[in-house]
Amino acid sequence: MARDQDFITEARQHNQAIWKAIHDAHSRMQSEWNAKDFGNTLADGEGENEGINKEEAGAFVFATIDVFHAIISGGTITAIVDGVWREVQIPPGFSTNMAKLL
Repeated sequence: MARDQDFITEARQHNQAIWKAIHDAHSRMQSEWNAKDFGNTLADGEGENEGINKEEAGAFVFATIDVFHAIISGGTITAIVDGVWREVQIPPGFSTNMAKLL
């Protein structure tokens, strides 16, 4: 029985970390990108960020994070399914179920 409760606690902790990371990237990073005009001014990566340019960073901050945000918000996203771009319906109640674990 104790493992059952530990499992639920662990699921909640992972859910909270994912939720926070997506919302932080969606709100804070997109706002900072726009405010600092990083689309034009962000320097290419150095050190551990070597090989990452502003286009790749921008793709993460906008395209990738917007997909994750759409998933947790419910609705429809466009994704590759079986090698073809298709609209994918997020299951009803997904965001409500996720919110319960917060």
